[in-house]
Amino acid sequence: MPQLRATLPGEGDVLGALLDEAFAEHDEAQRFEPPVMALLLDGPRGGGRLSVVAEDAGRPVAVAFAGERLLRFCGETLRAVHLGPVGVSPRRRREGLGRLMCEAARAQAEASGADLLTLTTNPSHPARHLYERLGYTIIERFRPSLRALGPTSYLQSLAASEPWPSRLPGPPGRPLALIEDGPQGLTAPEALRPRLVRAGEAAVLTLRWPVIARGPGAAIPAWSTQLIAVRGRGADQVRAVEAACVYAHHDGSVVAWSHPAVAGPLQGFQRDGAPWVWRMGLGLTAAGARAVAEARAYDELGPSS
Repeated sequence: MPQLRATLPGEGDVLGALLDEAFAEHDEAQRFEPPVMALLLDGPRGGGRLSVVAEDAGRPVAVAFAGERLLRFCGETLRAVHLGPVGVSPRRRREGLGRLMCEAARAQAEASGADLLTLTTNPSHPARHLYERLGYTIIERFRPSLRALGPTSYLQSLAASEPWPSRLPGPPGRPLALIEDGPQGLTAPEALRPRLVRAGEAAVLTLRWPVIARGPGAAIPAWSTQLIAVRGRGADQVRAVEAACVYAHHDGSVVAWSHPAVAGPLQGFQRDGAPWVWRMGLGLTAAGARAVAEARAYDELGPSS
């Protein structure tokens, strides 16, 4: 039976290779390059302290990353631990390692005093059934807003790039929203291209993530740009989003995307064909259990229980 341990300094490459192997069969999977692993292991979320590795014969065979969050629900601030990614070597599947890693991560979260655990998955992923058996329930279901990026270089003059801000704005407050409560102290590695793009009174925050893109008969390295937040209305918002997409295209991104609750109905974005994302939660305290049971503000399919 593999032995459980904490992550070790300097093993980002080894764990990144394990995750790349675990997710190689999934379309548009993230590539776990050094900047991503640095954010998981050494970032301010506590990943190096809360994450768990399963090791057999001196080699990692599974890993569960976890990081701390502050979440706001009905005026109350809750401590959460977000689980994921969880990866198991393809050669060690069907041995119960996925359950083992999730249970170990839960024990770590409980020991840290967290109110709840959260994770994201999609209904087509086999892990979804494991999460349900472990007691996770759906907080929200949505399809991200997507936009394919093409040659639009003439728009580059519309806005300038500014330093990444110290405070990240959350989506608009809603009565039963369970959202991150900033500031979170997040410092994004420069390799992820953090940007604040302004146009008039509008602004857009973006990050670039390495992903696997499916080309004709092959999987190729690529990037996607996430719109973290969009502020402003009307023509200024259009200009800011267009400029952000230009920067994303120049950075090599093949798609721009956002949570619909963050960006709202943006011109040039669509959700037809986008995969469903399920955000799930597991209460560890009475306050956390209440939030998981009642949070439904962004669920596009209606109440899930």
